[in-house]
Amino acid sequence: MKSKKSKNNGIEILIAEDSPTQAAKLQYLLEEHGYAVVTAPDGKQALAAVRQRKPTLIVSDVMMPEMDGFALCAEIKRDDQLNDVPVILLTTLSNVQDIMKGLECGADNFIRKPYEDSYLLARVDYLLMNNELRKNQKMQMGVEIYLGGQKHFITAERQQIVDLLISVYEEAVHINEELKARQRELADSNRALTGLYHVAEGLNHAVSEREVCERALEHVVEIPGVQAGWISLREGETGFRLGAARNLPPALQVPGAMEGLCECRRRFFAGELDHVTNILECERLKNAKGDTNGLRYHASVPLWSGDHMLGIMNLVGADQGLFKDDELETLYGVGHQVGIALERARLHEHLEQLVEERTAALTAEVAERKRIQEEQARLVAIIEATPDLVGTATPDGRLLYINQAGLRMLGFEKGDDVFTQQIKDRHPEWASKLVLEEGIPHALSHGTWSGETAFLRRDGSEVPVLQVIIAHKNLDGSLAYLSTTGRDITQRKAHESKIARLNRIYSVLSGINTTIVRVREEGELFKEACRIAVEHGRFIFAWIGKLDADSQQVAPVAQAGCDDGYLAQINLTSHENTPGSCALTAQALTEAKPVICNDIAGDERMAAWRSEAQGRGYRSVAVFPLIMEDKPVGVFVLYATETDVFDDEEMKLLVEMSGDISFALESFRLEARRKLAESKLAEQFEELRRWHDATLGREMRTIELKREVNELLGQAGQPPRYPSVEAVE
Repeated sequence: MKSKKSKNNGIEILIAEDSPTQAAKLQYLLEEHGYAVVTAPDGKQALAAVRQRKPTLIVSDVMMPEMDGFALCAEIKRDDQLNDVPVILLTTLSNVQDIMKGLECGADNFIRKPYEDSYLLARVDYLLMNNELRKNQKMQMGVEIYLGGQKHFITAERQQIVDLLISVYEEAVHINEELKARQRELADSNRALTGLYHVAEGLNHAVSEREVCERALEHVVEIPGVQAGWISLREGETGFRLGAARNLPPALQVPGAMEGLCECRRRFFAGELDHVTNILECERLKNAKGDTNGLRYHASVPLWSGDHMLGIMNLVGADQGLFKDDELETLYGVGHQVGIALERARLHEHLEQLVEERTAALTAEVAERKRIQEEQARLVAIIEATPDLVGTATPDGRLLYINQAGLRMLGFEKGDDVFTQQIKDRHPEWASKLVLEEGIPHALSHGTWSGETAFLRRDGSEVPVLQVIIAHKNLDGSLAYLSTTGRDITQRKAHESKIARLNRIYSVLSGINTTIVRVREEGELFKEACRIAVEHGRFIFAWIGKLDADSQQVAPVAQAGCDDGYLAQINLTSHENTPGSCALTAQALTEAKPVICNDIAGDERMAAWRSEAQGRGYRSVAVFPLIMEDKPVGVFVLYATETDVFDDEEMKLLVEMSGDISFALESFRLEARRKLAESKLAEQFEELRRWHDATLGREMRTIELKREVNELLGQAGQPPRYPSVEAVE
């Protein structure tokens, strides 16, 4: 660590992060590795800090107030003094547009949140090591890319683009590896559950002691990681005999290899093997002569029934730590099932000799059944307490069971008869088709299926859910029954919708700012702003009007989307309470601040125009005043097809948008004044030039006359009269 710190001395990294917690965590990580760190709470302050003191590298979050990470990166790459500073963007990479924005703004690397510390440090090292190489390869590449109906022009250094795309590819690989790991975990869990299910089914059909042992091992080795096993049954007070074995290595198959005591058998007789025990170095495997297939570890599972210890089941694996604590608990229950099956088999084989013991055995069995029933009751209580829907159905789709949370989710009350209904009855048409045509067939083939569907409530409304379907099969492979769980994701869907709306607003803001830079005429700006609001922001209607200072009337000058004669019916004025006027427009101009109506159907300010607005699909409206010299000069009005669209986050962006348009109008006004001043200056300059030419002509004629006089005097032998003529020349 010391050499690493000394290596990084003198390297300054700037962090742009609006979350104090995440900024502090990242600062601590980098400073621990010897970097000097400066932090900024938003993009605007970060840009000021970079221009004041140039860092070696910049790590910036994408979502920040004032100026986001893309804008910060673009400003840095646009500055000739700063564009060689590598920039790493921290983002969720939830949309391919993020990659396009990263390429457009010149980002050097993407790192997905949440990130691993070691991965972030590796990307920092990579960029720092390749910084000099990139300085020597300043080859700019320019290419137009069409993606999602939009044109993107990318201009960046070749190595910079390669670094960014490599980081995106590495994140994709990392996400893919995580998904594969989750799939492996689910597959292992399914195999373990299948193995345990087969153990129980096999024991139920076993009628002899040997059959019990063989069936148990046959299915226990289906559990992931179990390579071999054997069951040792107690014989007398100090002996054991081999009940059955499965997949033993050659070294344990030779005569006498399974005889004698070992650590697990000694623990058994000492009364220490009252639970599953991990034997880290199996004494029998260690001392065996011959090929052990590399096996050296096993878990010893006691076989018991009531107070009787019947034997040991040893399950062998290749590595230490084969079973986790919860898996050991499961195996302990398996040992109990095997013990009960052994007792049952012995009763079956020696029925006449054990008649007197039957009553005691039955009592123990009843007690065990009671314990199992109590455990089942606790399991049912847990299922009933879960907030998710849990249900089962017959192979033909008829409902068998739904927990209380599921009944509430579907809009039913306790006691309602829902068990005559089919699976398809409790899904909307599209979800029913997905479950019946994809979900259940996939579960039959692979054991489980999961996906986003929806449940159909009693009142006909839909509940979006993340649904899991499990196929439970009989020993012969036929379907026994189906079970399912459903988690309500309504809130998550709402968040996703909100993020989508914010992305559209960001797109509107970006498009209008780009237009402001490109155009030089307010009419074109107004027209483009309305078009971008409708096409990129998906507003149903947008219009811009200019305020006449004398009449206080608003004249629409640009619009896009669905109007259908709506504006023509309204008296657009800043005077409130004027008949036929729009109260929202008047209020925005009078108070010089945005006015929102998030529900046209219930807002009294829109009472006069409610039916007209709703007939055109308008559900929400926001009016933004355009300000010049602290006075309103017009309005920008947006209509949406949904209610409650204009929340605080969207309004911040839309207010910024209207401010940018107002700033552009001020710029146009200043530009017009500048051109007028230049025109007047040119006229004055031309007048001065004519005056100068006229004055200079008279002086030249005087000088020529003086020269002629001097020449005549010289011919007459007289001294020159004007000695200063030559000096003038």
